[in-house]
Amino acid sequence: QRMLLSALETITQGSFLDNQELMIAEKRGRDYTMASDVPFDQLSKIFEQIPTHQNIGITTHFARLYPHGRTACHMLGYFRETPDATNTSGLEQLFEEQLRGTPGMAERTINSVGKSIMLREVNKALNGQNIVTTIDFELQMIAEKVFPEEDRGAFIVMDPHNGALRVCMSRPDFDPNIFLKP
Repeated sequence: QRMLLSALETITQGSFLDNQELMIAEKRGRDYTMASDVPFDQLSKIFEQIPTHQNIGITTHFARLYPHGRTACHMLGYFRETPDATNTSGLEQLFEEQLRGTPGMAERTINSVGKSIMLREVNKALNGQNIVTTIDFELQMIAEKVFPEEDRGAFIVMDPHNGALRVCMSRPDFDPNIFLKP
């Protein structure tokens, strides 16, 4: 056990060897989250160094990501799920159901002291659908670059042949990634 915890400490830069909450959870046969939102490189090391261990469970979840930050933020919108409500805007609001996907379901059998003894996947979680827009990313980036940061206004470019929206930006803008965490 000590070697396992030491290896996990090294990989995740965590502190588990003298963690009282972990010791209590272990005595009571309860799950304990040792790390969350583990970066892919650390997760790969865990799988490589500790491929299968009865006391280590790894769960994953899907999350939205806005890799281009402020780019086209008003058109794309944002998604934020809180315990009370789901807040959305833009394309996120229009296509929320398609983007969401389907949650999975698992059946867990626990013993009389609350320890999990079996886990069976009932329904597999499914990713949401991709959506495609007519925005030209290169033109969008040019518009973002030439439109002065301190100015207020909008910049829209449409294809004159079919009316397709190629650029859509507005200032002031925001980074939708700020809505991903509490």
